[in-house]
Amino acid sequence: MMTEAILDTTFLIDLQRSHRNARNQQAIAWLKKNPNVILKIPSIVLGEFSAGFSDPSAPEIVTLEHQHEILEVGVGAAKKYGRIYRSMKENGNLIGGNDLWVAAIALEENLPLVTRNVAHFERVNGLTVESY
Repeated sequence: MMTEAILDTTFLIDLQRSHRNARNQQAIAWLKKNPNVILKIPSIVLGEFSAGFSDPSAPEIVTLEHQHEILEVGVGAAKKYGRIYRSMKENGNLIGGNDLWVAAIALEENLPLVTRNVAHFERVNGLTVESY
């Protein structure tokens, strides 16, 4: 049973879009199925999500900051990033730099990553990916 999870940017964007589009409800459905899961957000994800707003103090951003733990990049995650990057580059299956940081934080925290981008993140060895 999952008690904590890390959210990817795709989840936050889909959640925001669900308020405007009744057909895009996958993120809300996942939240309803997992009401007791403590959700955490990597600072990289907060940055990517914030890029969609002209005002850095937009209510959506402020709410995320106040309602969820924001995970910073620590030494352990930085070392994991280096190992993941090197391994994926050598194998020719490198993913984007921000996604590597998100994966490294999830691995360091030993938490699953909730994302719609499953095929992308499943390429990271040892990362638990939760689809919605």
